[in-house]
Amino acid sequence: MTNHVSSSRSPTRSSVDGELVAFDDKGAPHWPLLCERVLHGTRSIRVTSVAFDVLRVRRALLEELGVERRACA
Repeated sequence: MTNHVSSSRSPTRSSVDGELVAFDDKGAPHWPLLCERVLHGTRSIRVTSVAFDVLRVRRALLEELGVERRACA
């Protein structure tokens, strides 16, 4: 998969949980577009990394705090 989608590394040594999403013309997530990009390498399809949870910041593990505490941090 990394052959088709560029990756980045966090300079702060942070880790997030999320997913790759391809959006259709109306702005809705569209699974077939993501498949076309990842499986077939169609680079004209834009893919966005959507983070929905922070697991680690500057090497400090936040998973132990629980979802409710991480949402407030």
